[in-house]
Amino acid sequence: MLTGDPGTQAVHFVLPQFGNPVSLLPADCDGAFPLPGTPNYYAAILGGDLVIREFHADWTNPGASSFSAPFHLPVTPFSFQNMGIPQKDSDKLLTPLNDRLMYRLQFRNFGNYQAMVVNHTVDVGSHVGVRWYELWKTSGNWFIRQQSTYAPDTLNRWMGSIAMDPAGNIALGYSVSDASVFPSVRITGRMKNDPLGEMTISEMTLFNGTGSQTGIWSGQSRWGDYSSMTSDPIQPFCFWYTQEYYQTTAVNAWRTRVASFSFANILGIEALADPAILCDSGEIQLNVKVSGGNGTYDFSWTSEPPGFVSGIINPVAYPSGSTKYIVEVTSGDQVKQDTVLVSFIPPPMVFAGKDTSICRYVDVLPLAGYANNNISVLWSSSGDGLFDNPEATNTHYHPGTNDKLHSELFLSLTAIPRSPCLPLTSTMRLVIDTCAGIGEESANLLRIALYPNPAKERLTVGISGIADNEVTFTFMDMRGLIIYQETVAAETSQLLSQTDLTGFPEGIVFLKVETRKSWVVRPFVIRK
Repeated sequence: MLTGDPGTQAVHFVLPQFGNPVSLLPADCDGAFPLPGTPNYYAAILGGDLVIREFHADWTNPGASSFSAPFHLPVTPFSFQNMGIPQKDSDKLLTPLNDRLMYRLQFRNFGNYQAMVVNHTVDVGSHVGVRWYELWKTSGNWFIRQQSTYAPDTLNRWMGSIAMDPAGNIALGYSVSDASVFPSVRITGRMKNDPLGEMTISEMTLFNGTGSQTGIWSGQSRWGDYSSMTSDPIQPFCFWYTQEYYQTTAVNAWRTRVASFSFANILGIEALADPAILCDSGEIQLNVKVSGGNGTYDFSWTSEPPGFVSGIINPVAYPSGSTKYIVEVTSGDQVKQDTVLVSFIPPPMVFAGKDTSICRYVDVLPLAGYANNNISVLWSSSGDGLFDNPEATNTHYHPGTNDKLHSELFLSLTAIPRSPCLPLTSTMRLVIDTCAGIGEESANLLRIALYPNPAKERLTVGISGIADNEVTFTFMDMRGLIIYQETVAAETSQLLSQTDLTGFPEGIVFLKVETRKSWVVRPFVIRK
């Protein structure tokens, strides 16, 4: 079409009659084009949501083109029941066209993100205002970065158009009218780093109308179909705006006002902190990026909680906890304020458990670690055993073959925190004992004899060398789980005890005979 090629192609889709919006608005790109393959985005108002659809045109294989299903973006609830805009010296109500998005759906590619801005007319009590949105796409789906309705007083503002310059500053133009005001042309705007959801630049009048429209066509008094806000491709901070007005009250003597304006001298600031997140304590470098103004600036830094004060552009601070830093910049008669939050992440805490020992025949060791101020944990072993779940604080460790041969290993629990905190590791020492004789701390010659072995219904245990007045018997299976346990009184250094084996499992069972100062473990076999 642009080159006059007679082989022009077209790709189109026919949408169902019902369940679709009144109007679909295609995105219009300013500045650098996105990467090849990026679709053209369409937007609409549907069911109280802002919806986005993707148009993929495949000129090599037109049949492979696609028009995606609507992706819904819930927005702040609105109403558009207003039936007309009053004007001075005319009984005709101007059509608000509040059932659709207003031109343009401007698209900009900022490299590390893509942005779109768009607007439509909504009710604000007894009058109407301009609802505007800024959408971002970094990876994944579009999301609403900010939204608001511009209606600073009781005048009607409608037929808006919005655009963003290469720096991310936004300009919004619209018509203004009321029963006491001729339809006029006004603008507002915001700098990129101003508080979200606010048009911070005071409303400016580009042209005061001096007449109203009295004509009606097809039952409607349409107005300005449509206005247009664009960013100059050569002068980066210059906007161009076109809008309708009347010089005299008439049926159809409309005129078009073309205006240009710039935000280049409007003060814009952005507070920065490096790093913005600290672990426990540290030094941060504050700074503020400044644009516009008259070229000379005064700086004033304060903090919440109070305690920090500075009058330079880039001070250094040493916060003792999460702190909000406030900078106020003055340039001539312009004053702007911005904040930056420095967050504290508490350092991680971790404990693997006390050093311990197990018998060589034990195949499972329960672990009960502890971690706090972390996002995950990870167990590791110096040996060849396996964990049931190495990413859980409470898990089980199964000693490997080499673990049992070397008799000593270390189990470590590492807490992984949020950046910039560093991981922290706690290690426990695990001793694997043969458990075939007297305990290491025993100062006595505690001896036991088991019979019969193998046993069937009853086991007799003979003990000598008892130095305490009571003895504990603990029967364990191959996994180290307790089958039965009892404590009996010992009146002399020798004891003869019998245990009923009814209900005991068949196979190898370990008996641990224990006093306060010594212990002995012996295996025996149960055959039923």
